[in-house]
Amino acid sequence: MGPDPRNLVEETLQSERGDEWWSNAVPQSVRENAQKNIDREASEGLPPRSTRPIEYTTFGELNDIIKENWTSFSGIFSRVSKNRVLRVLIRLNHARGPIAHSNLLPEEEAVRLKLAIRDWYKLME
Repeated sequence: MGPDPRNLVEETLQSERGDEWWSNAVPQSVRENAQKNIDREASEGLPPRSTRPIEYTTFGELNDIIKENWTSFSGIFSRVSKNRVLRVLIRLNHARGPIAHSNLLPEEEAVRLKLAIRDWYKLME
């Protein structure tokens, strides 16, 4: 699947916790919010964006999942602290917002986004 944060979370937790990782490792509040997003989109007549519930989580919720399961992720990010990983995800989330809402990205925000993406890849080196 690759270095996309959602793929990384899913692959790591499935490897560590088995096929029931979603119900066993993901905080209840995150699972409930993902289900609300699934239900809301279905009620609006939208086709499902994915069969994977993790696709219905926010980057902030990915932070919550990683924090809750840091021991599963610490080997992947062995060169950096948990706080650094979480800060990069927060920066990615801030940069993602304007793009997701079809707003133009000012040049300085585009630079911030490129740096946040670069930082994400560097975390996994």
